[in-house]
Amino acid sequence: MEPHAIISTKFGEMEIKFFPDLAPKHMENFITLAKSGFYDKTLFHRVIPGFMIQGGDPNTKDPNKKSEYGMGGPSHKLKAEFNGKSHTRGIVSMARANDPNSAGSQFFIVVKDSPFLDRQYTVFGEV
Repeated sequence: MEPHAIISTKFGEMEIKFFPDLAPKHMENFITLAKSGFYDKTLFHRVIPGFMIQGGDPNTKDPNKKSEYGMGGPSHKLKAEFNGKSHTRGIVSMARANDPNSAGSQFFIVVKDSPFLDRQYTVFGEV
């Protein structure tokens, strides 16, 4: 069976099928965080209709930290694993700061083909 994860929301479930050959460290990181409960009760804090949804920030567990949504993450950072997979609709990719090697826990799902993101963010799965 291919590695995968289920994201449960109040709107239903999404299944992420991972690309272990393209981004093994990012897949491993996501699975480790998920199994530890890191993502439990987090929100999709950034939603841009016609482009993408972003989640994975632990700050979103606390409604008193709304001004810090989008700034949280684990204590570690991942080295980029840019690959040739294009950001087509449904691709799951790691969010990051300006430093290409700054991804930690935040991820985004593109809802529209977004090739301008290719080789700038690590694609590690698809829904």
